[in-house]
Amino acid sequence: MMAIVAAGLAVSGQNLVTLAVAALLWFGCIGLFRQVAKADPQMSRVYMRQLKYRGYYPARSRPYRDAETSSRGFYLGLAGAAVLLLVWVL
Repeated sequence: MMAIVAAGLAVSGQNLVTLAVAALLWFGCIGLFRQVAKADPQMSRVYMRQLKYRGYYPARSRPYRDAETSSRGFYLGLAGAAVLLLVWVL
């Protein structure tokens, strides 16, 4: 990712100043990334694991509940109660 940023900066500026800034950014980030990797070698595994997680987990009463059948049963029961209420009123 940093290579793309540094290359984009060097190409878009098209002069020696932006080339120097891009090189400084690139080599500075390489050193920083090496220090971070040396400090916590498990961080890459943690990062790769969190990429597998979904962005949104809907609220549920149980983790393995089937939402379609549970909602269908609720609405069928509600419709049945409405029919019984109409029969009782009429």
